Parts: sequence; structure tokens; C-alpha cells
Amino acid sequence: GYCVDRRTKSLKRVSLSDLMLFISFFPQLVAGPIARYSELSGAIKNVTSFKLSGQRFVEFVIYFTFGLFLKVVCADTLGQSVEQFKLSPSELGFFGLSFLTFGYSFQIYFDFFGYSLCAIGLGKLFGFDLPVNFLNPYSSLNPRDFWRRWHVSLSNFLRDYLYIPLK
Repeated sequence: GYCVDRRTKSLKRVSLSDLMLFISFFPQLVAGPIARYSELSGAIKNVTSFKLSGQRFVEFVIYFTFGLFLKVVCADTLGQSVEQFKLSPSELGFFGLSFLTFGYSFQIYFDFFGYSLCAIGLGKLFGFDLPVNFLNPYSSLNPRDFWRRWHVSLSNFLRDYLYIPLK
């Protein structure tokens, strides 16, 4: 993303240390949310004068705790239940197959959403405001709306850096 933004002249050259901090900012590395340099540049510039505020710490605790709850309690518990149904797929009836389908779908959702909330919380702790990544995708009305809500930052990244340039 940074390279494309530089090539299209929508982003000015930044210092090597700022670029390295952006690239290596660990909360967003594994599964998102995918942030652009322009979204984090203000926080990157303020890293030298970082001070933890009470409000940021409270936001960190809320985001991280809820994300960890979704990941560990919801996703992992559903995962164990889903595994039991995977052991004998030939014996699954309608209800078993329905549970397997919905259980696995929600397991993946809670897993990604939980990790994203943990990453947003860690970002808050260090003074970064990472973008929201999930907007209630299972309340969408159609597949297109679902995709827009599922992994928002990935959708925006693919739209801006792949779809629009190929148009």
C-alpha cells in the first residue's frame, strides 16, 4: 500500500524510521486491521513523546478483554464443538449439518473479530487508532453487503489497490 501511494503521488516521502515503524507495527501484522500510512502517520510522528493516558489504558483494557473473550471463550469453544461434528460427517442429519455450518461460520467470525479487537486495543495502548474491521456482517442483507462488513480494511485495501487500478 505504501509503495502504491508513493507511486501515485498521494503520499509524500517519509523518513526511514517512520516507514520501518509503520511496517513493523505488530498489532496489525498478522490478521489486520489493515491500516494505511496516512491513517497512522499522526501517531507515528508522536511516538517520541509517547505517554500513556488513563483513557487510552481503559480503552485498551476494554478492547483487549472483549477481543480475548471472543477469541478464547467463543471461538475456541465453538471450535471444540464443531470438531465433534466433523468426526462423523456421514452420520450428520439436517440439524447436525446446520450446526456444523453455522458453528464454523461463527467460529471464524469470533476468531477474526476477537483478534482484530485485541489488535485495536494494543494500538490504543501505544497511541494508535487502528480502523474498525468488522461491522456486524451477519446482520447483512445480501452477500455483497456481507463482504463489505466482514473484513472492512481488507475490502477497502482490495478496492483501492487492486480493483480501481485495474478498472
